[in-house]
Amino acid sequence: MGVLANLCFALWPSAAGMFAGQILMGGVWGVFMVLGILVAQRLLANAVATASAIFMSSTALASALGGMAGGFGVAWLRLPDVFLLPAVFAGGAVVGLALMARLERFKVV
Repeated sequence: MGVLANLCFALWPSAAGMFAGQILMGGVWGVFMVLGILVAQRLLANAVATASAIFMSSTALASALGGMAGGFGVAWLRLPDVFLLPAVFAGGAVVGLALMARLERFKVV
């Protein structure tokens, strides 16, 4: 959903593209907020409160860093091409997560 949302922002020049991108990005945030806390607590099973606190503060830090990086990205790539970067990074994350899931299934990791 994140890849598609950013591609909508970058490549679809009408308002319909912006709406489609926002709907897809809403799905990303919904999944992130529901599953993110569960994954964080699973990673730190002996410190659930610490995992929750780190997860809840990570969104604020990511927003601040994302705003700064976005500002530099727009200055460098211009709108709407700047949205191609998060599409590429999200695609890389999908590949990485798929590889991690496959390796976990075979107990290589």
